Amino acid sequence: PVIVFTDIGKDVDDVFALVVLACLKRMFILNPLAVIATLSPQDERARLARVVLDSLGLPDVPVCIGTDGGSKDLVEMHCFDNEQHLLNLPYGSVLIPRILKDAEPKSV
Repeated sequence: PVIVFTDIGKDVDDVFALVVLACLKRMFILNPLAVIATLSPQDERARLARVVLDSLGLPDVPVCIGTDGGSKDLVEMHCFDNEQHLLNLPYGSVLIPRILKDAEPKSV
């Protein structure tokens, strides 16, 4: 099992990582428990991660909104300007404790 933390949307490497994650899941090598989008604007990054995972055939992998990473910079992403209401994603601070509690000891 693995939990992925990502700042998707900043560079292309995070999308590549999710593609590799999808391949490894299909090969039964990794079991992704969640993807957490961090770094401001973390809500937009989470929406982007959700869309990427859905397009890779991983709609069952939860996506959560993480922290702003301590960033004081105002970063704007305009991926979903008019569609913010379409993807209501949970916060990682809510989901991660539940995932860790339900996981086998020393498995994550």
